[in-house]
Amino acid sequence: MIFDFYIMLKNYKQLWDWFFVFHHSATIYAYLAVMSYGVLPFFAIYRLLAEISTPFVDLRWFIDTLGYPKTSLQNMVNGVLMTLSFLIVRILVMPHFWYIVYSVIGTEDFNRIGHIRLVLVLSCFILDTINIFWFLKMCRGVKKVITLKLDANK
Repeated sequence: MIFDFYIMLKNYKQLWDWFFVFHHSATIYAYLAVMSYGVLPFFAIYRLLAEISTPFVDLRWFIDTLGYPKTSLQNMVNGVLMTLSFLIVRILVMPHFWYIVYSVIGTEDFNRIGHIRLVLVLSCFILDTINIFWFLKMCRGVKKVITLKLDANK
């Protein structure tokens, strides 16, 4: 994550996006807090599972770099798998995650960790907001490419 952020800063003219900045900043800050204070490892691992969708995001870049058109089979299959994996590991888990957070709020252990409580709630809220935005963007993209492909086949 830190290296990814470094690459984004180094190549800001091509890669700069405020959502990526917020995403990387919130993630790095949260994981540094978890590692520095040794608290909330369950929540950190739970959130880290969201990265299961990342290979499809990276593969999208490779397919694009290789010059495959948006309506190619490779692009379409990867787009659908990327969107489905994103849905499963980032969107559908949100209610369960927030239920667990809600269930520990007010407990003695939760109150004892001080400002780290805010790290948990704020960083995860930021990440979930960004993930919802990206997911909706992916859904529009998949719909657009499938519609283009169906229109081309008519």
